[in-house]
Amino acid sequence: MKSHSLHGLIASLRRSWTQGAFLLSLMMPLAAPAQDVQLGLLLGDGGAFHDGNFNSAQITVSRAFGSAVALESGWELQPRGTFSVGILRGQGETATIASLGPDVVLQEAGAERGWFLQAGIHPTLISETDFGTRRLGSTVQFTSYAGAGFRLGAEHSLLFHIQHMSNADLDRENDGVNQLVLSYRHHL
Repeated sequence: MKSHSLHGLIASLRRSWTQGAFLLSLMMPLAAPAQDVQLGLLLGDGGAFHDGNFNSAQITVSRAFGSAVALESGWELQPRGTFSVGILRGQGETATIASLGPDVVLQEAGAERGWFLQAGIHPTLISETDFGTRRLGSTVQFTSYAGAGFRLGAEHSLLFHIQHMSNADLDRENDGVNQLVLSYRHHL
């Protein structure tokens, strides 16, 4: 087998795996009964990381699924699923972005107020891949994040996190975008 054929086969397997993972992540939140639904607004700024400054704005819908895992410390791990849609701007270009994927929240069990930690990874679709001199390479991206938040009461929370979006080397061009993000969530 010629090397370019092997490269083509590997690229094809990567695309198939990515599409399968994306479809699976779309179904995960649908498999559980609805509970603890949150609507949110997310604002991101990449000025600390990139020339040309990348900014984003997204609306989110998130819900808990499955049962929280109780920890001996009085805290719990709660799995969630989150869908977001919005825009990404950088170096004079604007793109539409949409993502859906799993999250996990570490929080004090039963608390209406208090600190929490949250992390997730979301397969992401983006309408543009070229932002001035930065090349994202693929319309399929993966957005990963981790951060800390504070639940302000039964209905409101704020989350501050660091976020990275790239195509996980599905394409030769993979500059990626990093942002500091603040989000507000209203708990229904």
